[in-house]
Amino acid sequence: MLGLVLFLHGCSREPSGEVFRSFQFGVTELELRATPGWAFGSHSVDFYEVSPAGRRHLGSTELDHDGARLTERNAALSTLGGGCWELTLSGQQQEPQAWLIERTTSGFSIKLR
Repeated sequence: MLGLVLFLHGCSREPSGEVFRSFQFGVTELELRATPGWAFGSHSVDFYEVSPAGRRHLGSTELDHDGARLTERNAALSTLGGGCWELTLSGQQQEPQAWLIERTTSGFSIKLR
């Protein structure tokens, strides 16, 4: 039994990186965390849903930002209506990425547009 608990705990995705932006949706928060790449490599960006029920990893992407630290200016959220939002991520070395965020019965989903 202990082995199963340790195995399941080891498979859970712990938050990585530093929070550079978050958006509040009532009691739920969309948290964006970045882990910088080596030297001038791209950042790994992870999306987390944080609610009273816990933290859930929604997805991840890479963002080229010339090795500079990501800040709140690299992410913008606009309302599309009907429980949908567009998250735009921008880096210095690439076209902006547009992500669709939708409210679902179990929380949020996110996908590249």
